[in-house]
Amino acid sequence: MRVERLVLDTNVMISAVLSPLGKPYACLRWALDNATLIVSRELLEELETRLARPKFNKYLDPSRRRAVVAD
Repeated sequence: MRVERLVLDTNVMISAVLSPLGKPYACLRWALDNATLIVSRELLEELETRLARPKFNKYLDPSRRRAVVAD
């Protein structure tokens, strides 16, 4: 089966950003290398609001959070 387009859950994307050695990062990397990653405005807003939560302060500074959403 060939995958041309796919959508990743925001939890996978957040986990990939927080742990570049984990399976979510491998999944994201595979998606970027082998398919077209589909996003919506709603998905990006969800990603942005989740990353803005205080529990992520110790992992990501505000500029890195904005870069994740922009990328």
